[in-house]
Amino acid sequence: MGGRIRSCVAKCLPLVLFGSVLAAAEPAYTVPLTKIKLADGATVEGQGEQAFARIVPSKDEMRVATAGLGSVVPGEYEIVFRAAAPAFSHTSTGIRFIVYCKGPSFRRTRILRGVDAPLDGSPFETRAVIQLGKTADLAFEVDLIDNQARSEGKHDARQAATPRPIPEFSLWPIRLVRTDKGAAIERIRSQKVYYKPGEAGSLTVRVRNVSDRGIEGTADLELIQQVAHAQLAGSLPCKLAPGAEQTLTFPFATDALRFGVEARVRVREGDKVLTQGSDFFSVHDEFWAVGLGSTTLITGHSGLTNVTPQSIEADIERLRSQYVNWWEKIFWPPDDWGDMTPETENWMSGQSARWESATNIRTYIQALKPHGIKSITYGKHVAMGPAGWELVRRKPEWFYRNGGRPSGNFHTEDLYTWNDLAYHSRNGRLDHKTFHSDFWTVSPDLRQEEVVMHGIREMTESARRFGWDGVRFDGHWTAGNDALSTAPQK
Repeated sequence: MGGRIRSCVAKCLPLVLFGSVLAAAEPAYTVPLTKIKLADGATVEGQGEQAFARIVPSKDEMRVATAGLGSVVPGEYEIVFRAAAPAFSHTSTGIRFIVYCKGPSFRRTRILRGVDAPLDGSPFETRAVIQLGKTADLAFEVDLIDNQARSEGKHDARQAATPRPIPEFSLWPIRLVRTDKGAAIERIRSQKVYYKPGEAGSLTVRVRNVSDRGIEGTADLELIQQVAHAQLAGSLPCKLAPGAEQTLTFPFATDALRFGVEARVRVREGDKVLTQGSDFFSVHDEFWAVGLGSTTLITGHSGLTNVTPQSIEADIERLRSQYVNWWEKIFWPPDDWGDMTPETENWMSGQSARWESATNIRTYIQALKPHGIKSITYGKHVAMGPAGWELVRRKPEWFYRNGGRPSGNFHTEDLYTWNDLAYHSRNGRLDHKTFHSDFWTVSPDLRQEEVVMHGIREMTESARRFGWDGVRFDGHWTAGNDALSTAPQK
């Protein structure tokens, strides 16, 4: 996407407003981008605050318009996107606005969906805040997403298709509003997204002077809980020469904090607030009370993923931007019950036949721990794959019987070729897996204490080797009876 934005903006860069854009000693102004380039190549220009582009979509997914603004001076900015469309209800349909910057590189995306659109078709807005530490060029893009006509009948293709959810819409000039008063918080970050009560907390703030005068002020940290329970957690001096930056670190206690917490920092001179910013984290002794999960870089095939320091850092930034504090690695071991401690560096998982890497899994898990992001393994009550059926061969008495044979399903050819990478590869890539099924299971007899303890040992040893913080059990199941189920807890 970034490359396409750049190629479009290169054609639009005559949109450099007022020479050295937005330079002012005491910023309090708005610059509207009144010229945009439409998807058909036409350039349109608006007047004042009036809508200046009426869009009639020709595709379900399409880039509607692009614009650019050059030589934007350092500062904190609010970007206001405005559009109007007839009321629509499809939850996946929307108008997407993107602001993009190269050097410093960042991208902010906002989407206006049907729930945001007024019923009377009047204009609606979305906003994004950016901080620039040095003069930069900005690029803007407007897209239409999933504007697909739906059939009125759920299953009858003969039903007439409805009009597109957004048959037309209007755009207003994009407004760039400088909001700082001489200082900008470039980065604010809690050390962790999750703390246990009593754990030492830390917040780091990077402040830049974006004015042409020196600043001698104070940075205050407030911790805010629930609706308006705010407490001053610390103050630090902030002294900045013109153009300089300063990194401040606030320690804070978590003993009295619970659930979600906003850490808000204000930089002020006397009573005059120059800038402010916030980060968020959670505190609780029961992690699942505050858990926010997501997929990650290695949720799928860890062995086919480019796991590098750079890719891990980028993924952590993505997770932190969404305040994610846990993730689950699903279908990863040779056997989700009987073999969670593989001895080889690489293997094909017993469920879904995923190519996994021990080093990549361990490296990723360890990188998340300083951020308080928990790594959860998947847990299952059936054995599977070649490892599971090998355990049946070695310990047949551990498994339920069905007509004298182990209670499960298998396919000899699949189990035989399971870990043959050449067999499942094409052109040197593991993208041609050939299975009758990639999920051949067999049921252990959890009425036997030895069988229960085997599963527990595999799980706990796996946590020791890989660093798992917990397990999510797939299903509600018991170990034969209450006495046996609770015995390991004792």
